[in-house]
Amino acid sequence: MNVKDKLIHLLVGTGYTQKKVATKTGLSTAVISQYLKGVYNGNISNVEAALADFISREEERARRREVKKSFVQTRLAGLALGLISNTHMDSDIGVIYGPAGMGKTMALKRYVATNKGAILIEADPGYTAKVLLQELCARLGVK
Repeated sequence: MNVKDKLIHLLVGTGYTQKKVATKTGLSTAVISQYLKGVYNGNISNVEAALADFISREEERARRREVKKSFVQTRLAGLALGLISNTHMDSDIGVIYGPAGMGKTMALKRYVATNKGAILIEADPGYTAKVLLQELCARLGVK
């Protein structure tokens, strides 16, 4: 399956819009639209490289989601939630670090699930600053 077919499959399967793909790839919606219609006259290899990277990340994300995880209130989770709560109330920045599998992400997800004013954006190494800010603006409803 070529990149275009994979992208169409992803759009249909996930309900993603061309705008969301554009945001997550750093490409414009016009480029995505023209590429899908087969009328894009720019550097197709660059577009396909960005799209292939995006599709790969989304496929990996889908595989990770298949595992159903539930939150367990541990001592470390309590410490993390306390820090997150304090930082949120103080409009400050906090840092949670530690080895993989210790519950850092689960604590963040739990906090966001129980606090309406909190936003969690799970960025990956493929995100540029522009893409991250676009995602933040989209979540905040800011154009």
